[in-house]
Amino acid sequence: MPLGEGGEAYAVTVLTGAGVTRLVETTTPVVTLSAAERAAGAVRVEVRQRGDFGVSLPAILMV
Repeated sequence: MPLGEGGEAYAVTVLTGAGVTRLVETTTPVVTLSAAERAAGAVRVEVRQRGDFGVSLPAILMV
């Protein structure tokens, strides 16, 4: 659990060349990309930590 937070939560945005594929709200630091998302080419994943005091800037991963 993050220091000073009441819980662990993440907002994940998955984007392909076609735009936003899906939005995921999760309490674990794990998201699985579908075969269709992977087949679309480069995938951009933006991960934001959600907390009691707000939402973080995104960590951006290119997969």
